[in-house]
Amino acid sequence: MIRILIKLFAVFVFGVFVLSVSAQGIHGQGIEILQEDISEMSDRLDKVETKSILDRVIVGGEFRTRVDYFRYEDTTASLDPTTIGAEHDSNTKDIWTNRLRFNLEADITDNLAFYAWLTYFKLWGEAAFDRTPLDINYTSIPDSEGGIHIERAYFEYVLPDLNLCLTAGRLPTTEGPPGELRENRARKATWGKMQGDLELDGIIVNLFLDEWIDLNQLAIRFIYSKVSQNWLEYRGFDMKDTRVPALVIESEIPRIENSVLQIGYTMVVDFPLIIYDIPGMEVANLPNEEGKLDFLFFHIQMNDINKDGLDWFFSYGHFNTNPPSEGIVFTNGYEIGMFGDNLSGNLGQDRSGYAIYSGVRYKLPIESWKYPKVGFEYTHASKYWLGGFTSSGSGELINKLHVIGDTYELYYIQPLDKKHTFLRIGGIFMESDYENPFVIFGTMSKSEMTVLNGYLLMDVLF
Repeated sequence: MIRILIKLFAVFVFGVFVLSVSAQGIHGQGIEILQEDISEMSDRLDKVETKSILDRVIVGGEFRTRVDYFRYEDTTASLDPTTIGAEHDSNTKDIWTNRLRFNLEADITDNLAFYAWLTYFKLWGEAAFDRTPLDINYTSIPDSEGGIHIERAYFEYVLPDLNLCLTAGRLPTTEGPPGELRENRARKATWGKMQGDLELDGIIVNLFLDEWIDLNQLAIRFIYSKVSQNWLEYRGFDMKDTRVPALVIESEIPRIENSVLQIGYTMVVDFPLIIYDIPGMEVANLPNEEGKLDFLFFHIQMNDINKDGLDWFFSYGHFNTNPPSEGIVFTNGYEIGMFGDNLSGNLGQDRSGYAIYSGVRYKLPIESWKYPKVGFEYTHASKYWLGGFTSSGSGELINKLHVIGDTYELYYIQPLDKKHTFLRIGGIFMESDYENPFVIFGTMSKSEMTVLNGYLLMDVLF
């Protein structure tokens, strides 16, 4: 508005000046001089307005270079001749990746802000990598193309009088607690890592209750997301939309500072039919109902216990799956459903599975080494656990929360300066008890696969 008034005033002065110089016979020269003055004034106003906007925008980023070593052994075929797979060992000496993120934060008004992550995640050079990109994990799996993808893009609208905050867009649902411990940075997400470490589009309504109830950081979060919207037919079959409503209650643990307590519930209505192209097999029929999932989640975390540099966390998740009695039917008569098929005779049975995820991290009191950190994490998952659906892996080539069995990870973080650069070296050992090549569809088969993963990475934050 001020800019418009200034320009109107300048036009008024210009008109008065034209009339004046016309009467004195110097009309042409006066107009040229005044036009130059007005143009210069307009340029200055544009620069001031642009600077005012940029002052409200914060741009940052992070760059990671990582190398992984894998030792893979699989003796599954010796357990059961009908099991998919064969006895073999495999070594991969080194797999290199780069990951770049641009982080954008814009304070638009006092109660409206916008945030975004643009992510580039690439294998070095050309690579034959078995990549299965879905919308929920696209930026979590490296590729050999090197495209930039939107990992997050959402706004937050605060209604302080109602203690409400509305979040909508591509949500902050990746790398939640306790992921910030091994990532060595501040917490970056709303959901706990086990409940939902995925890239989701949706809406979150945050209701803050700590002013009404004597619990620090007490909030109730209502989430609504759609994993798939099938407004077109798929291969001639109608498919239902997959809706994901969820609820999370979060607070600090009473009388314990720097702690997190989360209890959550997620429902997946009409689970998406992930249909793989199987050589020589085409889909003959799809069920009218896709099935439903219920997921309960609990997370407790204490940071810097007694100010001694010790962090600890424990997460628990429990799945219930309710499949339809009919499954995906192929032209050869093979029919598969959620955790079952017609050959094994267990098609359409309800299942339940659970997992625990726990760990510690300790900041070593060595000032001359810039206070390095050492951590250990353990995960155990039962037969019908669905970690591959709730977790994308957040940049790991193998998602340890998906392993049905036991995983162990030991890591060491060495800062190179106070807050911008650090190294992390670690090792992960995974023992698989069961394996399903189609994640959730088909029968779970016994497995004796083991994977040893050693890695070294360097993060630069700017």
